Amino acid sequence: VYTTGETFSANELPLQINSNGTIDTVYINFSYEPLYNASGKIDGILASGIGVTEQVTARKKIEESKAELQNLFKQAPVTIVVYKGKDHIVEVANTAALEMWGKSEDDVLNKPFFEITPELRESQEPLLKKVYESGESYFGKEFSVTYTKNGKSYSGYFNFVYQPVRDTENKITGIIAIGTEVTEAVLNRQKIEASEKSFRLLADSMPQHIWTADPQGNLNYFNQSVFDFTGLTLEQLKNGGWLQVVHADEREKNKEAWLASVTTGKDYIVEHRFRNYDGQYRWQLSRAKPQLDENGAIKLWVGTSTDIHDQVNFRDELENKVKQRTAELIKLNESLKKSEERYHRMVEEVQEYAILYINREGIVENWNSGAEKIKGYKAEEIIGKSFSNFYTDEDRRNKLPQKLLDMALRNGKA
Repeated sequence: VYTTGETFSANELPLQINSNGTIDTVYINFSYEPLYNASGKIDGILASGIGVTEQVTARKKIEESKAELQNLFKQAPVTIVVYKGKDHIVEVANTAALEMWGKSEDDVLNKPFFEITPELRESQEPLLKKVYESGESYFGKEFSVTYTKNGKSYSGYFNFVYQPVRDTENKITGIIAIGTEVTEAVLNRQKIEASEKSFRLLADSMPQHIWTADPQGNLNYFNQSVFDFTGLTLEQLKNGGWLQVVHADEREKNKEAWLASVTTGKDYIVEHRFRNYDGQYRWQLSRAKPQLDENGAIKLWVGTSTDIHDQVNFRDELENKVKQRTAELIKLNESLKKSEERYHRMVEEVQEYAILYINREGIVENWNSGAEKIKGYKAEEIIGKSFSNFYTDEDRRNKLPQKLLDMALRNGKA
């Protein structure tokens, strides 16, 4: 400076200073300017400086924050793209977006979006244009998109938002697009919906009442048979509304049984009466089984109610007939016992005739006083013994007692 007369200046020059034994880095802006005397010669230098440590530190923090934010953008699991201007020049594209397109940053940065992905122009350009011109965000849900990646065509579903970007004067300068692919979730839901549709078509074609409930036991589906039978709507039946069709005599028992099954996960089975659309009650057999997910947790209940009114009436009628017949048999048995008792008393009182009972094996089971008088045996001496004792040894050798017994069994007398 002294030699050439040229001013020297430096900005944000880092200096190491010792502050109470600690080395700190500070930043200054300074300049060296030549000083001229009256004859126009340099006879000194003016040194001036100002500390800018706070400004530099603040700017560095902003730069670090910006770098960190850009890093977060790049690592985000969702696609993030920033478009600049009405031509939608790609200013920022994170890793997820680049992977979806199958391109590098050099392929896309500072290029119009529809030059990169011409196949998306028809579906996306009107949306981006509207956001840029109106300043209103656009939210796409399960939007079907067909795009090209590495020369191959792919189709998928995406949730995304187009959000206008504004400058400090609130002027729209671009659009930020954030999206996530939901293809797997949409396809799985479509499969479930198709399965549910098939189930409903099948269920509605059946005369049996079919219903489902959530894991907490709230009924949420009924087939057409239920609506036809009750004359009620889904809104009237769902959750706890179905209890209104259960007969009052079984309602509390029904609630307790259902709560027990929902609480324990055990099968539900109960007989109860349902009121139909014209106020008549018919007996139903209701069953429900829990359907479990892969972790063993209940995901829903599937139940059926089968009309058993005729069977219950037949069963009740049969039970009444059985009770009636049983009472008749008991009465008849009591009459027979009394008759038998009278007969035994009469037999015991007869002394002129020997009256005895012999079973099929020829064993004496009964012996009246007349038999005792005529045969000479007391009851305790002969009961339980063979009637062959009444015959001679020769008769027994000739098997006469057995022949007479066989004849009596065969002909009813001997």
